[in-house]
Amino acid sequence: MNLHQSNSSYIVYVGTYAEFDAPGLYAYYLDVNAGVFQPISSLTGIENPSFLAVHPHENVLYAVSERETGAEVVAIALLPSNHMQILNRQSCTGSGPCHLSVNSTGTRLTTANYAGGSVSLFPLLPNGHIGPETQCIAHQGTGAHPVRQTEPHPHAAVFDPTDRRVLVPDLGTDRVVVYEISDDEPRLTHRGELRMPDGTGPRHIAFAPDGSHMYVINELNSTITACAYDSREGIIEPAQTLTTVHADALADNYPAGIAVGVSGDFLYASNRGQDSVAVFAINRETGHLQYQEHVATMGATPRHFTMTPDGRYLLVANQDSDNIATFRIDPQTGSLEPTPYTVHVPKPACVIVRPTSGQS
Repeated sequence: MNLHQSNSSYIVYVGTYAEFDAPGLYAYYLDVNAGVFQPISSLTGIENPSFLAVHPHENVLYAVSERETGAEVVAIALLPSNHMQILNRQSCTGSGPCHLSVNSTGTRLTTANYAGGSVSLFPLLPNGHIGPETQCIAHQGTGAHPVRQTEPHPHAAVFDPTDRRVLVPDLGTDRVVVYEISDDEPRLTHRGELRMPDGTGPRHIAFAPDGSHMYVINELNSTITACAYDSREGIIEPAQTLTTVHADALADNYPAGIAVGVSGDFLYASNRGQDSVAVFAINRETGHLQYQEHVATMGATPRHFTMTPDGRYLLVANQDSDNIATFRIDPQTGSLEPTPYTVHVPKPACVIVRPTSGQS
């Protein structure tokens, strides 16, 4: 679909923290014109499906099973009825997978294994099934924080816009590691890294639409680092660091999600503790950020958020208040306006939005 085409109805998929025999994945119908947020279905059989990604071409959803032992990645069919059905699952060597990514061709899947301190690589088959893990790379090192950085903790594993590299922010070692990958040799090869200041705790990253700039959200010191990114060489150059919180924020704050808006003109970051989304304007030429506002998330502990494909709405997963909140995005200023469209979901950790069937 055209990303700037406006739609009014969407299917919303939510991953949560849940027991194996309890509903962990949920599907909802959202019609923003009618003000409807209606349950469709739920899925059991996956413990802690805390992060999700969708196949770029097939009606398949992928979920981690964030477990200390018996960790898995799971492929889920998105049926024409908008119900969900498990296709297959594969064991993950690293424990506690908390993030996964799929490349733009739908041939590779990566996971960041927070508890295991590692990164895993899986092939995706033509039918969307997940093949057996082909590689698991263990990180080494520690950081300055006496509790959170006693060992490596990769928190994301993201394909860059060229699909030739996977970037891994490691919260435990204050590094963003760059791995190279090719279709000819589907393995991750270490190519370099960005060393962050001690005690930073890099968690997630987001790219500008043209791939020339990237943004790192840092969990341990509540900052965002804006960087230039050389997509030809995979080199990251930090250019600017800003706080994610306002001056009177609580001392205990842990940023979580980060995303660039569909237009490429604004960046959003969530704060757990302050329970807000921070909004920044992006200078397209330099990649630098300018603070715009903070907006309360209408809930507690905004672990993750996403935007509708047309860029009109932002949805926030408030983990500790058990709700998904929805905000209208001003296309001119990037500012967020709360809407009445909310839904109760137990311990939501990740939210994904797709247009309803038949829209293009």
